Amino acid sequence: MGIRHAAWVPEDDALDWEEAAALAARWVRRRGKDEGATPVLVANTLDATSSVPALRGFEVTSPQSRSRPASGEPVLAYTPTLESLVYAEQLARGSSLVVVEGFSFSIRGWARERGASNLFTQQEEAASEDRRWLDVLERLTFHKNNGWGDTLGKRAAQRAVDDLRMAGLLDADELVSAMAARGASVRALKGLRRIVESR
Repeated sequence: MGIRHAAWVPEDDALDWEEAAALAARWVRRRGKDEGATPVLVANTLDATSSVPALRGFEVTSPQSRSRPASGEPVLAYTPTLESLVYAEQLARGSSLVVVEGFSFSIRGWARERGASNLFTQQEEAASEDRRWLDVLERLTFHKNNGWGDTLGKRAAQRAVDDLRMAGLLDADELVSAMAARGASVRALKGLRRIVESR
């Protein structure tokens, strides 16, 4: 079961962190009301959001939390790392997910794969129509069961990365976040990033 509704607030100089958080908080609270569920906030650390007033009042969890909320609730992921994005995806299965993008990890690939609504522009993020990009995502998805760690999977991932590089389409964050939307594990995604960086 996938994410039913997705939205994001891209990192943008025209929008400060409080405004970005407020947009996301309004959206996830509305989704919670519509779904009859209590939204959850995913942060990189449990105290990472204490200085952001718009994020007060949420149950906060992080990938390091000992106890985890049940999945299937609306989730707001605030400036996630790769680990936090994958964790938020797991918690939001069957529900809704909004992500406030941070400056250290671009989630544009995730937003495109999810068709996420951009809460700043009110536009839906269009999926890439470039056949080369889509072909690479399909190949990577086909070979991801072992996290591209076995010989066949690693070779397929290396070829896919090389094809993107030759086409001028390679962006590590975009590729990694797109594959996060396609269900790859943190371990697999870190391996994919290492492959990108080694080519």
